Parts: sequence; structure tokens; C-alpha cells
Amino acid sequence: MGGAATPEQVPRKRFRVRVVNIWQSISDRGPIARKPLAFCHPASVDAATELRENYKPMNGNTVWNAVSGPEHQHQWFYYPAMRRGEMLVFYGYNGERTPVLHTAFDLPAN
Repeated sequence: MGGAATPEQVPRKRFRVRVVNIWQSISDRGPIARKPLAFCHPASVDAATELRENYKPMNGNTVWNAVSGPEHQHQWFYYPAMRRGEMLVFYGYNGERTPVLHTAFDLPAN
């Protein structure tokens, strides 16, 4: 025993995996004013050429995600001034299509 599994050790089974992400503000100090959550429209991502797999040990498990560098054709959207009690729910990955790339970013000052 010891350490997380390597990608080669992760069993491959024949079933569909869906990852549902739920994001919400936990701040009592009003709406999010910096580092809002942004989403990249999956249709603007060429998964075959832009995405690379990233395996990371976490809490005794191996976590997989897809990462990409910035590309000029990416279409990003963000939810400004999100308040406590509001929630964003999306499929981060559904097993068949391009995953929804998402990140927080520094909101430029007005």
C-alpha cells in the first residue's frame, strides 16, 4: 500500500462517467467581486489537438482532468457578481463530448 495509482494502474471499465460540478459563493460579504468562475464553450475547443490529460494524486486517489492552454478561438463566459444562495450546475465531463473547461480569473478593474 502507499501512494496514489498511476494512470496505467487505474482499471478501465466499460461504463459512462459523468462529472457534475456545483459551484456557489460561500461569502457573507456580498457578491463575488474578484476571481469569478469562467467557462469555455466546449464547441470552441478542439479536444483532439488542444487538450492534454493531467493525472494528480489526491486524498489517496488519482484524479484525472483535461487541461488546455489559451487559444484564440476559445469562447469564454463568466458569471459576474455571484451571490450566496446562487448556484451554477454543469457537466464538467460527460464521457462523450469535450469537457467544460472552467477556471477562476482575475477580473480587471473598472
